[in-house]
Amino acid sequence: MDPAEITLRSYWFSRRKPAIQFEVDAIELRLPVYFGKQVWSIPIDQVGVIDLVRRDSAVEVVTDEGGVVFASPLAIPYFVTTGPLAKPNLVLLFRSKRRLPPFRRYPNNKGQTVPFTAKMTRSAEGAWVSRLTLRAQDSTNAQQTMERAGVVTVPSMLEWLKERYETINDPEEKAKHFERGAQARRVNLILRVLFLALSGGLWLSFLMHNGWFVLGLLIPWSVLLAGSQHILRLLSNRRSG
Repeated sequence: MDPAEITLRSYWFSRRKPAIQFEVDAIELRLPVYFGKQVWSIPIDQVGVIDLVRRDSAVEVVTDEGGVVFASPLAIPYFVTTGPLAKPNLVLLFRSKRRLPPFRRYPNNKGQTVPFTAKMTRSAEGAWVSRLTLRAQDSTNAQQTMERAGVVTVPSMLEWLKERYETINDPEEKAKHFERGAQARRVNLILRVLFLALSGGLWLSFLMHNGWFVLGLLIPWSVLLAGSQHILRLLSNRRSG
């Protein structure tokens, strides 16, 4: 193994191993399960790193309206390279939002850890991130390797983000921002309940061999399946507007 390469956790049978590699002035993320053979290259001076295992790494989370509110959502996807139960131990932060490379078309990588589909990453709008998390085989060694390569070690995620991304300071705007976020969560919950109810109705109608009910439920089920992500994206854009 190249001493300047950071090994990411992977299954023993994986033919192409995920890793972070280094060029003269860039880091290269190799995540075959997401990007296939493509390499995501990011300038070293645009990256910061946090080792989540170290006790002196302060990773603050905003949980109330008195805290810091960012003008646009700053997602922190976890690029899982084995199973999602293996928690991340390394954070990469970017000085400005970076566009993700196009995902592999199959499987269409979308889930609780990475809220982007292949279609989203391949669209004209693209999918952008301010930070991401990974699971290194040895997070302390990974952080030290990145530091030697010129990547800045970040003592506080919140301070890093505050210095580089727009925040909302007006109390009224903060309240509106949180209300829009609560509205988006309510709509998301309603859509999930409707989808589960329609799915259950479809299955029951199928078991009862009731073709008319199957047809009648299949239409709204299909519309909901196709349109829910668009609705949630509109709410997200409204929240960040």
